Amino acid sequence: MDNTQMRCYRTLPVPLLRRFACIAIFCGLLLLPEMLTLGWLTPHPIRVLDALSFFGSGYSLLLLLCCLLATVNISTGNFLKLCLVLFGILYGGVLGDFLIALSGFFFFTAAMLFFGRYWRYEAR
Repeated sequence: MDNTQMRCYRTLPVPLLRRFACIAIFCGLLLLPEMLTLGWLTPHPIRVLDALSFFGSGYSLLLLLCCLLATVNISTGNFLKLCLVLFGILYGGVLGDFLIALSGFFFFTAAMLFFGRYWRYEAR
């Protein structure tokens, strides 16, 4: 949406930290209904650590994908391939029980990608 309907937003004098915060808040609000539904529909109580790791990994992965789309000019096919690789890594994190570390890595990668490449991105 940022590239197609809001092209003028990139030229506004909005600080880069505020743009990242807007994307981060948007991703949190986007995942809020899913997390509430997960909490209500789970038949057995889920451990707090597991719930936090699921929420953190989903949030950081969505933030990474949103920052990727905001900074890198990527085709739809390559984006879907990257999503498949990232979900495979996430699946490995679930099996290896290092999901919290993986979510921290995804968040850090999203922040570095956004702050390092936002002004160098040129939309087609």
